[in-house]
Amino acid sequence: MEGRAQETLQSAPPSKTKSALENMEHLALLKRWFYRGSRTGEIFFADEKGELPMRRIVRGISRVFRGEKPEAEPVNPPPTP
Repeated sequence: MEGRAQETLQSAPPSKTKSALENMEHLALLKRWFYRGSRTGEIFFADEKGELPMRRIVRGISRVFRGEKPEAEPVNPPPTP
């Protein structure tokens, strides 16, 4: 499964440089998804070398497929005004 996930990720076209406006729109969508009460799916970030955590991705795929809750990660609440 890890090999299949890696092959699929490598077959995706490389991302192009985006404008500041497009980056802001993507961050707004990510923020909206992240702070939702019930979110579907998971997010994975590359490490310092730019490599993705393949085992975590495979486990995440399995959890989403089975309908389980994502791994619990500590979330800092937004600061109160």
